[in-house]
Amino acid sequence: MAKSPLFDPASPVTYSCAVSGAEKLRPRLDPAAVCNLFKRQIEAEIARQTRAAPAFPARGQAIRVAVRIVGPREASASAEFRARGKLIKRPEITLDVMDKSLGMRDLESLASQLSRSITQP
Repeated sequence: MAKSPLFDPASPVTYSCAVSGAEKLRPRLDPAAVCNLFKRQIEAEIARQTRAAPAFPARGQAIRVAVRIVGPREASASAEFRARGKLIKRPEITLDVMDKSLGMRDLESLASQLSRSITQP
């Protein structure tokens, strides 16, 4: 896990997250728990602590995650971030499970894929 050159180490990184459709999960998961899961995965990948915020700030370094629960077996996540003055959007990543309902382990996999996409060139 190499330190990401994307973010200026002298400036903090703000993290904001929104989850839609969490009520479709069985068992139901709290949207805050889903956001915290993605936050932990991203922090591990970029080797930086982030500061939670209710919204994507207009300036500074920031990461915004959108998690969409489509149904009990499908979820997607996308991210955009601002680093060193550039706004970068990553494509949405979709996860489908066929034999069971989505669980925390499945969302961990989605969070891991999304966090890796942030550090890709």
